[in-house]
Amino acid sequence: TQISIARFCASYVNIHFSMGSRGIPSVTISRSRPASSCCCLHLQFLQTVPGTLKLAQLMIGSLCESLLVTYGLGYSQVIGPAFSSLLTTTSSCLWTTSLLLVCYVFSVNSFGLIRSSVLEPLYNIVAALSFLSSSIYMLFSVKMYLYPLYIVTIGFAAYPAMMAAYMLGFVMSILHGLDAYHAF
Repeated sequence: TQISIARFCASYVNIHFSMGSRGIPSVTISRSRPASSCCCLHLQFLQTVPGTLKLAQLMIGSLCESLLVTYGLGYSQVIGPAFSSLLTTTSSCLWTTSLLLVCYVFSVNSFGLIRSSVLEPLYNIVAALSFLSSSIYMLFSVKMYLYPLYIVTIGFAAYPAMMAAYMLGFVMSILHGLDAYHAF
């Protein structure tokens, strides 16, 4: 808050110190009004490395979640807790990444403040490790429980879809790891 107040004050308040005619210091404070240009959207952020990483996380995370919900929900009892682990990781990281992206696009200052804090690297490290662990867990559960059904059932679409979901989970782990690296 202090940084944003200091930036606000520095851009709109001019303070001038001088020595008066009798040797008494004087302070002149003048205030200027900001220009009437709209700076609501910071779309240039989307062209940076962190911006493209956030967009990739949103797209791949949405695809992973749609695969899990469309093809895996009916077999969640067969897959076991690995399904809910990957689904929870995907949906929570998808919401957090969406919230960060909205903050960064609508506020130039929030990108500098949030990105330079410990929140962004810590979130991305936790997200990368969560995706890695839940994808490994899902890999073993899918191979153990869905593969036998895939062998004996014609047109069994849950197995390839859940394979794609945990592979996308590995990709998300890499993306969040790269984002954590760039946040330092």
